[in-house]
Amino acid sequence: MQRPKVVVENPVAAQGASRRTLTVDRNDLEWAAGEGLISQPQVGQLWDALLKRHAERPQFDLAHLFWYAGAVLVLIAMSWFGIEMGTRYGAPAVLATSVVYSAAFLAGGARLWGQNLKVPGGLLVTLAVTMVPVAVGSLAESVGYPLSTYLSNTGFQFLLEGVTVASALLALRFFKFPFLTAPIAASLWLMSLTAVDYLFSGSGSFFGMWNEQLTVTMLFGIGITFVGLLVDGKREGDYSFWLYLFGVSAFWFSLSLLDSGSELGKAIYGLINVGLMFTSVLLSRRVFLVYGSFGVLYYVGHLFYTLFAGSMLFPLFLTLFGVSIIWAGVKYHKNQAAIDGFLLALVPAPLRDRLPGRD
Repeated sequence: MQRPKVVVENPVAAQGASRRTLTVDRNDLEWAAGEGLISQPQVGQLWDALLKRHAERPQFDLAHLFWYAGAVLVLIAMSWFGIEMGTRYGAPAVLATSVVYSAAFLAGGARLWGQNLKVPGGLLVTLAVTMVPVAVGSLAESVGYPLSTYLSNTGFQFLLEGVTVASALLALRFFKFPFLTAPIAASLWLMSLTAVDYLFSGSGSFFGMWNEQLTVTMLFGIGITFVGLLVDGKREGDYSFWLYLFGVSAFWFSLSLLDSGSELGKAIYGLINVGLMFTSVLLSRRVFLVYGSFGVLYYVGHLFYTLFAGSMLFPLFLTLFGVSIIWAGVKYHKNQAAIDGFLLALVPAPLRDRLPGRD
């Protein structure tokens, strides 16, 4: 049976070095005790403390995969069942179902939370939150406000989105579960798109305002990422993980889908992605590195294709480029601390001291 692992950060990061992470299991602590670095009784105490400290951080082990996958399946099943109920029995049935669902999820989530099963409990609470706008919408339809009417009314759309944000914030008041930022981020994004519909009403269909939607989504991504930066390391629980994930995803996808036009625009796109990779070193967040590297690969591939279009040299140069990336990865792995330290040294000291993990 595989032992659980805990990811810890390098404490020398506060002194300006790279804030690297290490995956530590109990065998490592046993080794440290054998080397005389810590005492044997401290092994169990330190391990239990680390497990408790990192219990709510996003992980990708089998248990967490089951929990999150189960939550997604439940959400799909609820949506399906709600549609069937609405089709057969009308809005009052959907209202009753959503209220029962929400109450049951909230009760079950609170029970698991009290048993220190924070992730499954928090996911149930999050599912309860997602039922709130369904209940409000079905209530409106039950009192004679048709679905087609309130979905085309930007004011009512703002109401539904605002209710979702408010219910998630209320849940966060009692359940400090970082994933509750997910419905908040999704609702704020929908609010930004609703604002575009309101501001550009009469300008055409959704796809007729495609560039406006992408621009607003990109700005929204920047805003959410900035909020993630503000809360990074400031609260118990890794709230910034989900904020960075939603923010960078919204920014990168909208930026990539926007028509960059000229070669200059594509070059700026490449430089922005290089900046994302640099940001990953500053903040020690892989999501910036993943999206930035995809963007750089896309731009370099575009350059090679433009230069060698229709030539047999294109696959050759593409192969050489792939090999050079592997070589660069090997060099970076061997010299990561020195490279990260050099990049951090380029950042002005006042700003560097304010970066997460360097206080």
